[in-house]
Amino acid sequence: MHNVKRTFKEKTHEEQKLSLLKISKFRGLAQLLLSHQRKKVYTPEALALTAKMLVRNCDFHVIWNYRREILEHLFEEAAKGEDGKATIAKLEQNELKLTRKCISEENPKSYGTWHQRQWIVSRGGCDLKHEIDLCTEFLKRDERNFHCWNYRRFVVAKAALSAEEEFAYTTEKIDENFSNFSSLHYRVTLFDQLILERA
Repeated sequence: MHNVKRTFKEKTHEEQKLSLLKISKFRGLAQLLLSHQRKKVYTPEALALTAKMLVRNCDFHVIWNYRREILEHLFEEAAKGEDGKATIAKLEQNELKLTRKCISEENPKSYGTWHQRQWIVSRGGCDLKHEIDLCTEFLKRDERNFHCWNYRRFVVAKAALSAEEEFAYTTEKIDENFSNFSSLHYRVTLFDQLILERA
């Protein structure tokens, strides 16, 4: 968040030992996943391990890439089965849950996480109204999160929402805080479309 100073406190000996143990486990998991990626291990177990890693560090771009490789493989395999659509839908829903968790709890400005969410939504099996509501929720927490604003523009275009609706939303955000430059910028991008709609 903006204008929030970080505070640091000295760690005790026990806290330092615990930190070193966590780092060791993190490195071990990272090495295992990178090895799996090189060997093209595309199993549900590998997918679960990537989730474990990304909840700890959602800025690990290579792991997001590996996760997409696994999911693409699992989508292809599921499409061959009888209950393929249900399996694919479940995988997509799990991905939405993971990205939401990473954005909510780990890092709301993680490029990799927002990219992954956009990728899964672009597949077409998601509730776009829910995605708009999610953006509204996250923009209440941090009105200047440009990742969320970019994602909102993507979802709005995919849902074919009118510029009028989005213009009203930006008006609401500006009324809340006139210094919300992210909202002002988005508003400017809507003018051309708004004029066409009103013509």
